[in-house]
Amino acid sequence: DIVAGSVSNGVRTLFAELYTGPPIESTDLEINDESVDVINQRVELSFSRPVLSGNLFKVYKDNDASIISSDSDIIWAIGSDDDAGSCAYHNENRGYRFIDWQDPESHLDNSMKCVEV
Repeated sequence: DIVAGSVSNGVRTLFAELYTGPPIESTDLEINDESVDVINQRVELSFSRPVLSGNLFKVYKDNDASIISSDSDIIWAIGSDDDAGSCAYHNENRGYRFIDWQDPESHLDNSMKCVEV
């Protein structure tokens, strides 16, 4: 499941059917309280979601789709959004990290946090 956000086009949900290739629009992931803001010259995307939701929950309908597991991760990418709302390819501006969704700050030591210089 993917949550994409841009200042010009707002927030939308998508799903990646393949490991590579463009994501497709999807309404399987329920999100709430979504926003995209520019704070200290950085774009900040925030949202809430149920623990059990999204495409995997639609397919498996059980706790195998929970984001609360030792294998949970967050995948991020930075790219541009055109006027029609299409995501541009992010090139090398991407990454991932494993995360404990019950205590996400525990996975962000000081060297990984964004700070103004």
